[in-house]
Amino acid sequence: SKSLIDFGIDNEYKYLYNKCVDKMIGSYLYKICYFKNIKQNSILIGKFHDWGGRVDQQNNQIDKYKYQYYSDGADCGNKVKGNLDKQIKRNTQIELICGVDDEIIEINEIELCVYNMIV
Repeated sequence: SKSLIDFGIDNEYKYLYNKCVDKMIGSYLYKICYFKNIKQNSILIGKFHDWGGRVDQQNNQIDKYKYQYYSDGADCGNKVKGNLDKQIKRNTQIELICGVDDEIIEINEIELCVYNMIV
């Protein structure tokens, strides 16, 4: 429900709700629908989970609204070590940077089925 979504301290990210951007990178079409999901072609690589930043030495959260986490994507096809019944799910972290346009700038698969995206 839209009313339960954290759109930032002053609702500054509310304008992204129901907005999607996409970009062809190599043979893949990446599409992010903010606060909903991210796809690589037709494969779900994450559903919106939460905001997240870093934690400083005093355990205070910093940069909370710089990163979004999208988790619980499609099965990766490989199993969790030590638990062969459990599939690894794709997940994506996006870093939001200020720019003129809303666009996907870069995406990297930092390890199998774990993606970093800059938008």
